[in-house]
Amino acid sequence: MREPERVRLIFYVFRIILTVIYSLVILVFLDLIVGRIFLQPSPVYYHPYHHHGLKTNFSGTVSWGDGAYQLNTDALGFKSMSTGPVREEPEKHRIIVAGDSFTEGVGLPYEKTFVGILSQKYGTWHHEFVNAGVMSFSPKLHYLRVNYLWNRKGYRVDELIVFIDVSDIQDEIFYEHYIPGKRFEYVYHSFRSLWIKNSLLLNYIFKTASVMRFNQIVEGSYGGPSEDAVNFGGNANFLDFNAYYNLERGRWVYDSNVLNSWGEKGLSLAVESMDALNEFCRSRGVRIHVAVYPWKTQIDMTDKESLQRTFWRRYCRERNILFIDLFPVFINEQTPKWIRDEYFIPGDIHWNENGHRVIADYLFNHLKMYGVQG
Repeated sequence: MREPERVRLIFYVFRIILTVIYSLVILVFLDLIVGRIFLQPSPVYYHPYHHHGLKTNFSGTVSWGDGAYQLNTDALGFKSMSTGPVREEPEKHRIIVAGDSFTEGVGLPYEKTFVGILSQKYGTWHHEFVNAGVMSFSPKLHYLRVNYLWNRKGYRVDELIVFIDVSDIQDEIFYEHYIPGKRFEYVYHSFRSLWIKNSLLLNYIFKTASVMRFNQIVEGSYGGPSEDAVNFGGNANFLDFNAYYNLERGRWVYDSNVLNSWGEKGLSLAVESMDALNEFCRSRGVRIHVAVYPWKTQIDMTDKESLQRTFWRRYCRERNILFIDLFPVFINEQTPKWIRDEYFIPGDIHWNENGHRVIADYLFNHLKMYGVQG
């Protein structure tokens, strides 16, 4: 090939490469613009010491199911009435309520969650209630977060109430190998999550992959949806997927095959995490309570002596931990249909405002019994 032809060929190839690069840049730019318009900002982010959490000082409208609600967080990422700083040393008797999306109160603003209602009940009395609920949290992450707040932030607490969810058992398996403080993992997940939350294309691909992943889980694997929660952060489009997924996550309480497959391992890991949390609190003079409650599945089955209830009741009795049993609140003389209609968000597994209010009433009486006067 003669020199002029070689030069023309190189120039031609170079133009094609530039055209492809320019086209990709434009496509990415348009994808991000469209994503910015149609994708809702997520309040959830990856955390280097306790896997994930709510963004600090977040204020915005978050979709859930067919509706939306106002979400505010304070300077430590706790769901609250408003954004703003927090005191490390409490001026009042500080009670942290830890849990997952049930405790966080997805679908409801802070003042309609049971933690917010408790705060209103106590009013000007010398008690401060903190909502530390975060979607897909489990005992291991509760321990890591309390440790992080105490030792790295100097955040002090007088009492801790841990709401243990049925799904925590599967999540404990998912978090088994999670090691806090790994810089590369933090950068990787933060970058990955950033793109998924802002790119319409990647968001769609991730949702499709999540459905495929669900099929694998049903067929026998036992990984949790916790990383999905970080990337979706309560996106309404994720709700249908979660509804089906949660059915599988709760089967260990009534299906012996699932219990033998992964439930016993998850329970063992949960006990290990709770023991670490209990020892951490006891050594610092923090009184700890453990609360359990039924899912709609147990309510429909009127499973009063569910493994979720009997296991943690025995655990608390053996370790002299205050036990909060919410099963009678939801499994009683009322019909399961009445309970579902009265206390749950339609088409969802989570409590509505009435559900949170009845829990707040129960907790108020429990705390009063143990010296927290209102």
